[in-house]
Amino acid sequence: MIREGNLTLWQERFRVASIADFLVMKSYALAKRDKPKDAYDICYCIYHHPKGMKQLASTWKKRLKSNLIQDALSILRDKFSAVDQCGPNQVMEFYNSSNREERKMRARRAFELAQAFLTHISQIKMDVEKRIYIIENVILRGEYSK
Repeated sequence: MIREGNLTLWQERFRVASIADFLVMKSYALAKRDKPKDAYDICYCIYHHPKGMKQLASTWKKRLKSNLIQDALSILRDKFSAVDQCGPNQVMEFYNSSNREERKMRARRAFELAQAFLTHISQIKMDVEKRIYIIENVILRGEYSK
């Protein structure tokens, strides 16, 4: 309890999921239920991450060996594989617009956001695999030269 003049304020502390973890949970939710808000939340998190999409992808990179991350990536790849797939269509439904062009634009934007995020993950994954290749095949074999 904190007292400020005539006011008494209550202070509570609790832990919440990070945006990266929330995105994993929303990916699973998108796979398991038919709620447009799940797809919208995924795109919102990707677009509005305080440190940007690349930082969000980098956070996932640190946990690429996790089955949860691998499953979430598979879900996102599947649900956002094309503009007319579940993910973009769910985002379009979330906005509930009667304007056909706006609906198409929303679906296109959702698809592009998810694809950009997945591309960042793939690039990071390739960078990691390239480093592993260099370590295993060049440095450990003594073929490394400066």
